[in-house]
Amino acid sequence: MNTTNNLNKGMQCGVVSTCVPSEIAIDWKEPVGYSRYLISSTGVIVFKKNKAFVKVRKHKTSKGTYLVASMAIDELDSKGNLQFKEVYTHTIVCLTMNGPPPSDGLVYEVNHKDGNKHNTHPIILSG
Repeated sequence: MNTTNNLNKGMQCGVVSTCVPSEIAIDWKEPVGYSRYLISSTGVIVFKKNKAFVKVRKHKTSKGTYLVASMAIDELDSKGNLQFKEVYTHTIVCLTMNGPPPSDGLVYEVNHKDGNKHNTHPIILSG
């Protein structure tokens, strides 16, 4: 089946839903401890200064492959240089958009409700 012809005929070609991007309200929040960045309500991480996307890469673990980003923390080292930390994107997005886990002494993990470890949308993530 030719998808170009289907698009021209107005068929969705497997798209679940359509929307006009200008109609979507996107909220931006600053992650705690990473004031040089902003995280969107769609799970995107950008540099606050120029709004450029933060580069992410795949990181293999015993539980699967996750996305990680190298992000500058707010604390400078003893020489006044930036310090970078590798962070799991799903964790920083969940903490920023959904808030910290309860402080009840238990250890919490971020759950991907859809099973897709590369999906960083805050609605899909839960602690």
